[in-house]
Amino acid sequence: MGSSKTSGEMEINRQPSAPPSLPDGWVWTTLGEIADLVGGGTPSREHPEYFTGDIVWLTPTEIPRNRVTVVTDSKEKITNDSLKNSSARILPKGTVLMTSRASIGYVAIAGTEVTTNQGFASFICRNGVYNSFLAYWLLGNGDYFIGQATGTTFKEITKSKLRNFSFPLPLSASRNAS
Repeated sequence: MGSSKTSGEMEINRQPSAPPSLPDGWVWTTLGEIADLVGGGTPSREHPEYFTGDIVWLTPTEIPRNRVTVVTDSKEKITNDSLKNSSARILPKGTVLMTSRASIGYVAIAGTEVTTNQGFASFICRNGVYNSFLAYWLLGNGDYFIGQATGTTFKEITKSKLRNFSFPLPLSASRNAS
């Protein structure tokens, strides 16, 4: 009932259609309700000058596995012109970054403004949700996200799929925005 398995496949746990009850002081919500999910992009490599700037531009290989880290630097940096000519965008300090393609479920928190390539789902927390709580929850559910990924060349979990995941929010993990 809570999982499915076909011949030759590993068992994949699926989110229950009705989430389990939560302790007092907790509420069910979705990832899409607690954060804006945005993607990244890669500026054209046909313009090497796009990679001569000072804007942090992250790839999944720069995010360590099995721990949440704060990132403030990257191997490559891009220019303002590359932002204007690609789908890369500036993400604010505090954004939760999760790898969503090939390497899925590696998590970091932006310690400064950053940009990413398309291998990330980035969560800009809203409604006063603590980014560190979200980061550790995502890390703890990495295997589940891997099981939900699809694709032939690269496994990927889409932002549209992530937006709909149930998320247990303790009211103590959110700040009053009043």
